[in-house]
Amino acid sequence: MRGEQEYLAETPVNTDQRHSGDWTDRVEGALSVLAAPTPRQRAVASVIVLLILAALMWLDWVTQVNLNLSVTYFVPITLAAWLTARRSLPILIAALATVPYTSDQVGLAEAGRQSMTIAAIDSAVVFATFVFAAEATYRLHRRYTETAGLVQQLHARNEETGKAYRLLEEYLAAAGIVQAAMTHAPKLDVAGLDIGTRIEYARPVGGDLAIVGLVDGRVYGCIADISGKGTPAALFTTLVQHLLDDALDLGMRGADVIEYINA
Repeated sequence: MRGEQEYLAETPVNTDQRHSGDWTDRVEGALSVLAAPTPRQRAVASVIVLLILAALMWLDWVTQVNLNLSVTYFVPITLAAWLTARRSLPILIAALATVPYTSDQVGLAEAGRQSMTIAAIDSAVVFATFVFAAEATYRLHRRYTETAGLVQQLHARNEETGKAYRLLEEYLAAAGIVQAAMTHAPKLDVAGLDIGTRIEYARPVGGDLAIVGLVDGRVYGCIADISGKGTPAALFTTLVQHLLDDALDLGMRGADVIEYINA
């Protein structure tokens, strides 16, 4: 337990990942508002859009035919389609935005500068263009909403995967501590010599085994490389050590020990 606590205490905290997570949360909050606004947010957006429309229509009325503001009406139309996520309001705005343009065209026709037929066709084309912009923005918002939902799902799955990965790292670290305790062989003091083994795995657990001991007053060593990696190989290291100790306790020596372990 002490080794596990030291391992967990020495694990560095990734502040960049923490700040990145905060930034991601803020972006997701903004995306959720744009993708799925609440009824109150839709109401506020509708009022703002209508105020913009009113300002443009007033300016269009003041300037009359001297200034063509048809392009500017795309602003409230697209905003209404995006922010309210409804078809009705942007189409209504498109109809209202066509009124000043139609009035200008009728004025030109009455002044003899064009025919009423051309005025009607121009007004119909402008209205159709406004409706097309509203419909395109509405459909774009629907695709955006679907994409935002998928992004949120992927982020949630990523969080779950990250938690599972961190939990797996903790389990592997604990398994490494257990393996080290089970396969640890004390140092031998023989004729003034210190004999011992030390293994450092590339991963928390591994399939290498190196132990030394005394039997019948003689030093023996065992070096084993288990086939495979990770936890399965680590389990076999403990099994090999257990079989080795068992064979020695049964009085086996030399080739008999190797044959007993491999049986």
